[in-house]
Amino acid sequence: PVIVSEFGFSHSWHREREADLWYPHILAYLQERGPMGMEGGMDWAYWQLSGLQVGGTSRQEGAVETFGVLNECWTGPADSRHIRAIQVLMAEPSKAQAASLNRSCPGFATPRPRGFSASSKRPAE
Repeated sequence: PVIVSEFGFSHSWHREREADLWYPHILAYLQERGPMGMEGGMDWAYWQLSGLQVGGTSRQEGAVETFGVLNECWTGPADSRHIRAIQVLMAEPSKAQAASLNRSCPGFATPRPRGFSASSKRPAE
């Protein structure tokens, strides 16, 4: 098994130039363009589920976790755009699309991932 472990992005990723550029690349790699593209994509683990920080380097126990999937009370998503971006990562890639990309683009190319609006590189709301 192959797994990408513990990556994440902040709730404001879409306003951060580096993260906004990174997201379509990680999406393509985890789904169609990565080594497991023909097998349904790569497995991955997102950091962090909790809406509150725990102790650690540069962490303040009990502070709001800006990378967290859930809100502070664990009653729902912390941010609607953030959870939508994660849901797009969870979508099963198309084997036909992966095969087509692998034939036509032997080097890495960033395809427009499913779930993105035609006018931007962000998940459709």
